[in-house]
Amino acid sequence: MEKKATKTIKKDQLGILLEDINGKFGQTMEGFSVLTKQMKEGFEEVKKEITDFKEETNSKFETVFNYLSVLEPQGEKIAKLDKRVTIIEKQLVKN
Repeated sequence: MEKKATKTIKKDQLGILLEDINGKFGQTMEGFSVLTKQMKEGFEEVKKEITDFKEETNSKFETVFNYLSVLEPQGEKIAKLDKRVTIIEKQLVKN
């Protein structure tokens, strides 16, 4: 009779142990689910920040390009003025 009682106790203990493991496994899966959700939200936030930064940078480059496009014709005028000043300086040195 003692052998049957020992086997029964072991089966009961095994059942309790399996229920405990199952509960802990469920909690672990819930934890992973929460972490996954937080990571997805974090990645979306980072993607948005990168997109905003890219748009802002492109806008600034466009502004600089437009400004330089306006200055380019004036650059030719400055080069002509520089040549004229050089000619005048040479004439003044001769005199």
